[in-house]
Amino acid sequence: MATYKVSYFDGKGRGEIIRLVFSAAGKNFEDHRVKGEDWPKFKPETPLGQMPVLTVTKGGKKSLLCQSGTIARSLAREFGLGGQGSEEQQLVEEVFDTVGDVHTAAFKFYFEKDEKSKAAAKTDVVDNHIPRLGNYISKRMKEYGKNGFIIGSKVNTSLLADILHFIPYYTFC
Repeated sequence: MATYKVSYFDGKGRGEIIRLVFSAAGKNFEDHRVKGEDWPKFKPETPLGQMPVLTVTKGGKKSLLCQSGTIARSLAREFGLGGQGSEEQQLVEEVFDTVGDVHTAAFKFYFEKDEKSKAAAKTDVVDNHIPRLGNYISKRMKEYGKNGFIIGSKVNTSLLADILHFIPYYTFC
């Protein structure tokens, strides 16, 4: 049986989707929160010099995996949260990546220092990206969702990505 350790900074960010997958699946994992002052020492141990990192130990062999979306999707498939059948799996990943596009656009204004650029980037997210995503999710729910789910009829990574990335934007936009 495998054991899992998620290493990420002490905050949500890109590591949170991985934590949500473990929680939604009811699977145990070690939640390794790396403090800012410990990051320079930990960084060389990571595959790409960045986090999150998932450490999987199975049969005495330790594997370090990186890239939050790849980790989340892989775990979701392993734990039965990646969609049922190939079409649903593709749609779940489509929603996951589309929500990620909005997340990336929001980073532009969230971390922007120049106030004029920040305001323009925020307007772009609020006026373009969020409405486009909302319309897209509504359409996909009507076409492929059941019982209030975006895709399919149970929790999957499309729902988790939506909860993590899309809904919180209403609070700071």
